[in-house]
Amino acid sequence: MKITVNGTKETLSAPTDIDSFLQEKGIDRKGIVVELNREIIPQGDWPKTVIGENDSLEILRFMGGGAVAWRTH
Repeated sequence: MKITVNGTKETLSAPTDIDSFLQEKGIDRKGIVVELNREIIPQGDWPKTVIGENDSLEILRFMGGGAVAWRTH
């Protein structure tokens, strides 16, 4: 299954929810915002929001002075 994460193409073996995706990638979920297909997903909805084929995910971490995109590599 092909998705885009912060502008980078990735392949998932199966649909997964946002919370599981972040955990699998080892991303600390504190202080981040996740956008799925240009819609901000509230953190409480991450476990029930499934990432599907051709979805676009943006992961931003807020730091002093602004936000920084999480890098997949």
